[in-house]
Amino acid sequence: MRPSLEIAAELKLSDITPALMAGLRRFNPFGPGNVKPEFITRGVRDTGTSKVVGKQLEHIKLDVTDGTTEMNCIAFGRAQEFARIQAGETFSVVYTIEENKHRAAGSPIQLFIKDIIFE
Repeated sequence: MRPSLEIAAELKLSDITPALMAGLRRFNPFGPGNVKPEFITRGVRDTGTSKVVGKQLEHIKLDVTDGTTEMNCIAFGRAQEFARIQAGETFSVVYTIEENKHRAAGSPIQLFIKDIIFE
C-alpha cells in the first residue's frame, strides 16, 4: 500500500522555469494546512548521468530528459528502481519543485521525486 498523491498539474520539463518557481514561492509558507503542490511529468528518461547516492546507497540523483529539456532530480529512498532507470526505460515522475541549494554550477531548480511510475 502506498499513500495517494494529489497531482496539481501535469507539466512538461520545459514548463519548470525560474518564473514558475517565483510563482510557487508566493504560496509560502508550506505546511500541514498548505502542502506543496505535486506535479507529474510523463515520458522521461535518464540522461545517462544518474547515480545512486547516500551513506547506504538508498537514494538516486537523477538527471532526466523528456527529449527537449533536462532536469536535475533527487529521489530519496528509491534506489531499488535504479536498474530500470539506468536501462533506459521510459517513466513518469511525480514531484515537488524545490530550490537546489546543493548545486555547484547547475540549475537553481531541482525536482524532489515522490513517485516513479514505469510505463
